[in-house]
Amino acid sequence: MHYRITLSPEQALTIIQTLKLAEDSQILDITAFGDIFVKTNQTVTLYSFTDGTVSDVSDLIEEFGLPPVHLDLGDQWYQVSAQAMLHEKQYVLSPDECFCFKQALYEEGVYGPENITVIKILDYYTERLQQLTRTTHQHE
Repeated sequence: MHYRITLSPEQALTIIQTLKLAEDSQILDITAFGDIFVKTNQTVTLYSFTDGTVSDVSDLIEEFGLPPVHLDLGDQWYQVSAQAMLHEKQYVLSPDECFCFKQALYEEGVYGPENITVIKILDYYTERLQQLTRTTHQHE
């Protein structure tokens, strides 16, 4: 993976508050596309702003790790092929930024460079949080 998102403790707290999560929630990882893995109690939840879903992925994390060693799952969660394409085009991210699809994939957006931009992570979450829907995870 070409882009690693690292957060200061202050940024993590602000994200937890922005997403209206329990105070004891722990951010496990954020993908280059702003999708976020959060652990609350023993549950790991994926807030996928890319897919527009919120899913319990505890069983998959336990089985495949984070980031997952399962290549298909890694590409699904981390958009590895898109990261490689963006890296080749020399896109860069500041510590408080992520990539996003200008038109969300779940709203007929195209999976390509013409539909990808850089955005402040907090702005992205604020803008798209209300669009997320809860899903029941099905193991593929």
